[in-house]
Amino acid sequence: MNNLEWNSCKNALAMLNALRESDEQKFDSFTKELQLFYIDCCRAYIGLLPQEYFKIALETAKSYINGEVSDEQVSHQNWYTESAVFGMAYDEPPFEYRAIYENIAQHLELNFDEARDYAIKLGYFIDWASLYAQSFNGRIPKQYEEFLIPEMLRKYIPKPF
Repeated sequence: MNNLEWNSCKNALAMLNALRESDEQKFDSFTKELQLFYIDCCRAYIGLLPQEYFKIALETAKSYINGEVSDEQVSHQNWYTESAVFGMAYDEPPFEYRAIYENIAQHLELNFDEARDYAIKLGYFIDWASLYAQSFNGRIPKQYEEFLIPEMLRKYIPKPF
């Protein structure tokens, strides 16, 4: 991939893979940019999950990246974030989170079960992104491809090649 292809690519996962394949060391030099990219991708969808713990997790992760909070604070917040995700993952009829699933179903034109699965996956992505800020390992989250936004990646890494 070159900068022209980077600027026109509509698949953030392909962009991340190309960046890593071109130069692993250079890829690792974008740690902060990638951390912020993942957090901002989550923020783009946060309106679909109104639980406050998700918003706080993303704020805490960003504060961590900026050196404003400790590892312990991120880990502590993660307990609440995971709890919120587990609440959805193990939600049983009559579904405590029904309104969330129905809102997602309406906005994304999904059936109820698809919307519930989407909500859970988004919750796990937020959980992952908030922890990733603390322990960057260069891993590309293939399982969360649908939440990765190419334009946002270009915002943080405008001309990598």
